[in-house]
Amino acid sequence: MPYLALIDRFRAFLRKPSAVLVTSGFSFRDEHINEVISQALYANPSLIVFALMFGEIEQYGKATQTAQRHRNLSVLAENAAVVGRRQGPWHGSGAADTIAAYAPAVILNPENRVRFRLGNFATLGEFLDAIVGQNPTPSTL
Repeated sequence: MPYLALIDRFRAFLRKPSAVLVTSGFSFRDEHINEVISQALYANPSLIVFALMFGEIEQYGKATQTAQRHRNLSVLAENAAVVGRRQGPWHGSGAADTIAAYAPAVILNPENRVRFRLGNFATLGEFLDAIVGQNPTPSTL
């Protein structure tokens, strides 16, 4: 029964106008939760879901397929993203100064390619700590 109650509360939240859900560590491999999220994305066009993924986007076929069906789901992985149903790599390799302003959320790797890092729990925690003012100068991981 606790599981059903939690799912009902989750559904109710996703039905709210202009609801925003940020997932971290959810791979979209749980069909029960996927169904709830997909139904909500379809039924509530003002719902926005950001899925922060750890590692390369190629590991998350189910998540990218879902995002390609729903404009209001963005899948953000280290090397690429699906935003507005369109998938592509991160751009901006020539903008090192601009990218440095977003450290540790976004970094340049040794090949000078943009890497989105908020799918990493440690980086996400550091980033959230920095934006709430607890640590105004985060270090890059």
